[in-house]
Amino acid sequence: MSSILVRSFVGAATMALGLAVTCAKCEPIPYQGLLSQVDTSGSVNDVAVSSTVAYIADSEDGLVIVDVQIPSAPVMLGQWHVDRAKNVVVAGDIAYVTSPTTGQIFLVDVSDPTNPAQVGSIDVGTEFSSVAVNGSTLALSAAFTQLRVYDVRDPGAIELAEQIEVGATADVEFVGNLMYVLGSGLAVYDVSDLASVVEIGSSEQGGGDRLTIVGEHAYSLMQSSGISIYDVSDPTQPAYVDVSYSATAGGRFDLLGADGTMFVMDNPLLYQINLSDPSAPIRECWQYVGGTPVNIDIDNQVLYVASAENGLQIIDVAGFCGRCEADMTEDGEINFFDVARFITQFNASSLLADFTGENQVDFDDVTAFLDAYSSGCVDE
Repeated sequence: MSSILVRSFVGAATMALGLAVTCAKCEPIPYQGLLSQVDTSGSVNDVAVSSTVAYIADSEDGLVIVDVQIPSAPVMLGQWHVDRAKNVVVAGDIAYVTSPTTGQIFLVDVSDPTNPAQVGSIDVGTEFSSVAVNGSTLALSAAFTQLRVYDVRDPGAIELAEQIEVGATADVEFVGNLMYVLGSGLAVYDVSDLASVVEIGSSEQGGGDRLTIVGEHAYSLMQSSGISIYDVSDPTQPAYVDVSYSATAGGRFDLLGADGTMFVMDNPLLYQINLSDPSAPIRECWQYVGGTPVNIDIDNQVLYVASAENGLQIIDVAGFCGRCEADMTEDGEINFFDVARFITQFNASSLLADFTGENQVDFDDVTAFLDAYSSGCVDE
C-alpha cells in the first residue's frame, strides 16, 4: 500500500474517530513502571543485582555500587575505578569486572560495598564475548573459539582449570553444576569436578548470540532471526525445538524473569515475552527504552536496564505492560501527532509500527493501530 494511501486512510479514519482521546493509563515517561534512574559519568554497559545491591559497569566510572533496597530511591554506596568497564557478574562477596581495553577480568571484594577493593585479576586478552560465574567457577568464552574455565576459590591464586577448543562460543550460562555454552549450537558441560570438565550433551542446531535458561528450556537470541528454543529437560540430550519469529525479530537478549516471563532487548524496544507455553513464546507488550539498552537483570520483580547513555533504568515489572499502545508520542494523549508518528514509522517499515506482533509491517498494522486508537487507553 503506498504511503499516500496510508496517510489518507489513516488520516480520514482518525478524523472520524476524533482528534484526541485521553489516555487514562499513559504518562509522559519513557515507559510505564519506571521507578527511578541512576545517572553515571559515562555509558552504563552492564548491571548485576545481588541482595538489594546493584553493581554497575560504567565506561568512565568503572564499578559503581548502588543500594536498591528501595528501588524508587537508589543510594550510591561505593565505586571502584577501572578503565572501560564492560561486564559485571557477582558471586558472594566478589564482583568480577571485565575491561576489554586492558584485557583483564578484575576480582573486586565488595563485602564492604562502601569500600570495594581489588583482590585479584585474570589476564584474558581482548577478544571475549561472555563471562559467567557460579560459586568458585568462572567461565569465559575467549577468542570466540575457546572455552576457558577458571577455579577462583582463591582470588589471589586463580587457576585455569580447563581450556577447550570449540567451533564457536557466544554466551555461557550456569545452572548448578551444569554449564550451558552457546555457539553454532548448544553444548552442556558438567563442571562439578574442575579437574575434569566434561561435555555431557549437545545440539548442533540453532545457535545464536545470547543465551538464557528457564526451567527445562533454553532460549537463544539469533539477532535478526528470532529466538531459538531448546528442550533441556535431559541435559545429556538437549533437543532443538523450534525458532520463534513471532515474539521479536532480533536484538540483544539477557534475561528470563520469574513466573514464565522473559524480557528481550531490540533497541530501541524492550519486549516482555510470555512463556506460559515454554515452546511457544508470545510477545505481550513492548516499551520504548531511553538510551541504548545493552544488558538487563531482575531481582524481586524489579527490572534493571543498563541503558548506556541514559544510565541505569529501574522498572517495576508489574507496571511494564501498562502503556497505551496507540500513544505513539507517549505524551498522555492520543491525537493526530500519534497518527503522524505511526505513518513515519510505517513508511520506514519500523517494528514500532508492528501493531499485530507479526514482525512485519503491512496493512494489517494500519487496521490494528486504528483499533487501538479508537479504544483509547481504558482499564479492562
